[in-house]
Amino acid sequence: MAVRLIVLRGSAARRLYERHGFTVERADLVDILMVRQPAARCPELMAPARDERRQNFSPSPGV
Repeated sequence: MAVRLIVLRGSAARRLYERHGFTVERADLVDILMVRQPAARCPELMAPARDERRQNFSPSPGV
């Protein structure tokens, strides 16, 4: 899901948002609408499936 926000034209906050991946979608005389698209999912960084976690789980003796 994309994140959108409005920043006042001339605001220093715009630089902060740009550093964090927001881009200008449209602007008028007062406001700038910015958007940040979600990052692509990287399979290596995703948590293992529930079945894989169970498989690797070894309870402590006596539990």
